[in-house]
Amino acid sequence: MKIKIGDIGFEVKEVDDSYCGNNMGKTNTKCGLIHINESLNDDIKANTLFHEILHVIACNYAIFKDEYEEERAIECFANGIMAFIKDNKEFFIKDIVEK
Repeated sequence: MKIKIGDIGFEVKEVDDSYCGNNMGKTNTKCGLIHINESLNDDIKANTLFHEILHVIACNYAIFKDEYEEERAIECFANGIMAFIKDNKEFFIKDIVEK
């Protein structure tokens, strides 16, 4: 799957456990690649992809200077925003996406 974040194209690939190590996903902003662990269930894959997208945004806009703070903040935002979207699908699609 290919996605665009800002003006940069990314290829999203599902990869095996050994490639991601202890991570659910991995992003290489220099190569335009986002890898998602293929062994995850669909809900966790979606959340992981959103998490990795937030890393790309944080990198593009130089939001964080500290890697630990970046990971902590992105984990909170990814989980919170994905929960909001899933809990309010109709609102999100009708009033946000389709407007």
